[in-house]
Amino acid sequence: MASRLFQFITPPFTKNHHHLFSLFVLIASIDVMFFIQGGTVVYAAYIGASEFLLSYLLTLLYSVFPVKIMRKVYLFLVYVLALVYFELGLFSITSMDSRALDDFMVAVLDTNPSEASEFVSTFYSAKVVLIGVKVPIVLVLVNMVVKRYEIIQRRVQLAGIAIIIGCTCMMAHNPSVWNDGVLGTFYPLVSNESYPDLTQIHTNPQISQNGSLPKNVVIVIGESEMKQHCSLYGYERTTTPKMELLRDDSLLYVYSNVTSPAINTPSAFKCILNTYRPEYKDSPKWYECTNVFEVLHLLGYKSFWLSNQSKHGLYDNLVGRFSELCDTAVFAGNKFAGMARGDSYDGELVPMAEELLSSADSLRFMIVHLMGSHEAFQHRYPPTYVKYVADDYLQYPQEQRLTRARYDNSILYNDYVVTEIMKLFSDKEGIVFLLFRSWIGCL
Repeated sequence: MASRLFQFITPPFTKNHHHLFSLFVLIASIDVMFFIQGGTVVYAAYIGASEFLLSYLLTLLYSVFPVKIMRKVYLFLVYVLALVYFELGLFSITSMDSRALDDFMVAVLDTNPSEASEFVSTFYSAKVVLIGVKVPIVLVLVNMVVKRYEIIQRRVQLAGIAIIIGCTCMMAHNPSVWNDGVLGTFYPLVSNESYPDLTQIHTNPQISQNGSLPKNVVIVIGESEMKQHCSLYGYERTTTPKMELLRDDSLLYVYSNVTSPAINTPSAFKCILNTYRPEYKDSPKWYECTNVFEVLHLLGYKSFWLSNQSKHGLYDNLVGRFSELCDTAVFAGNKFAGMARGDSYDGELVPMAEELLSSADSLRFMIVHLMGSHEAFQHRYPPTYVKYVADDYLQYPQEQRLTRARYDNSILYNDYVVTEIMKLFSDKEGIVFLLFRSWIGCL
């Protein structure tokens, strides 16, 4: 019995050791290097242990398939997924100086195809392609050499079993490490939630009103805007001149210590538009918390949702679900879905907002969701807003100059759009909130 068990668990260290090695390199190399560079060597060891254990299990499963063709198909699929993971990690580290792979997956899955393709095309550099091609070629060559030598020494097999036992003990000691490895990255692919119909969920909050209510409440939600590129916050280039004038006239209050609850739109909206907080950890779930629409409707507000984005992504879009809670929802981006939408600018929302507001005499609540400074930046502003060019950024590496110029131009145009929306309420009683988030991959 012990002999049969030994023969069953050792093939990854004998005749299939080359697959074990290749999979471990593809799955673990980026993750381990990232944590080592970050100074967390011990945690890097835990990451390496978890992904060695995963590589072993994948190789072991290959060994037990009884039919050769099944083994080949399985191995092909495993290598494809491992290569995708390696490419994602390489892309994230080299292009975004980050390892927010799970957020990257959620953001790409929960947006429309046009936004996703623009994001990838903006940041996917030739350097990533070159490294991503060279590594698999090297692994293939190593495989061709190594697989000729089957390891039969019993002590090597025993050492391999000892490593597996050690890795298993490390995982038992710190099981949360799985969330920072390959399983945590691909989790959104297999578990992307189907968002419930929020119109059927009611928390029935008890509301007590003290004093009069503002006639207009407006929330303008921007995308991918970093305050480090806003002159309103001290940036050396003039990118927000109109908002600065409002601030100087005491018509705009600027908050300087606000942190977004998340770096991708779906996760942030769960917290921004209701009382859910990340620390709740789904107890209760986000959609079981009271949302702002339910409160305002109880107070007598008529609600509007105006967006320059599309309603649906590759999966049912959470933003679209929230919009269904409004009395009126208009998605200007729908007519451009699947295209670069280079001729659809946020400024088109201003007259639309004015028309919607004029249609209601009651208390009014409006959310305006902009494209903002979403990639690709050159599609976010008209030619008349090309103020900055690559030559204005000579202190930066050449490959960054044009991108930085385009990004700052998008901030400049956004400044115009936001202040135009605020002008709609200059002679009306109301409050305008400006919420801007930095998305992954921004400068």
